[in-house]
Amino acid sequence: MIDKGALFVLPKSVSIAPSSTGSATSASNLLHDERALVWRSTGLTGTYLIVTQTGAWDTIALVGTNLRPTDTIRIRAAANATAVTTSPALDQTIVAYSGVAKATGSMVIFRLPVAVSHAVVRIDIVSTDNPAGFVQVSNLILGTAVEWDGIDTGAEVSYDNQGQSYLRKFLTKPTWKINLSGMDTTSYYNVWEDFCLAASDRRGFLFVPIYNDPHMQKRSAFVSMVGSPKLTFITGDIYSLELTVTTIQ
Repeated sequence: MIDKGALFVLPKSVSIAPSSTGSATSASNLLHDERALVWRSTGLTGTYLIVTQTGAWDTIALVGTNLRPTDTIRIRAAANATAVTTSPALDQTIVAYSGVAKATGSMVIFRLPVAVSHAVVRIDIVSTDNPAGFVQVSNLILGTAVEWDGIDTGAEVSYDNQGQSYLRKFLTKPTWKINLSGMDTTSYYNVWEDFCLAASDRRGFLFVPIYNDPHMQKRSAFVSMVGSPKLTFITGDIYSLELTVTTIQ
């Protein structure tokens, strides 16, 4: 087993409003799986997103951004829209990302040590002098991470080129075939079965195959399930779960 931990996050149902400076495209595009649908700010001043939701969450990810490693993300959360700016229960500023960005854009991943249930989340993005002149994000993921100790050794990664020409590299989609072994009946039916039921419906979700790794930025992806998850009985109360996922972003 590659024991650095693997994360899976299904996006919750949320509402998103962009900053008061307006936007060139709708913030609702962040809730679609299509890579071509993006949210793009108008200018670089006062750029933020307001997200409202119900229930618990511990992870936020911005997928397919045009941000740079030196840009910053400030995340505040509270019970209501007033408190999120005046007295937030959560207030943390992070760098946009570390490592080398993916060819399809960088990915910001913010994870809390424990789940919280703050209903309103404000995400301020500072990208001063961004050469594009705007901030762009393909997907926003807010949810609760499903974590396992790590993926088994022998994981298979393939690269499926879906373009008419091999020069069109953005149509090449990395696909992972992995096994998560050692889970018992309780952990499978309390956590993993619900995840598999939801993810198997072709929903996009965040996949971080190896967490806290120098190459996490390159490996992490917004993916969908390929085929059906397979649970295999090993011995006693031990099972192995086989998953195959293909990249959307």
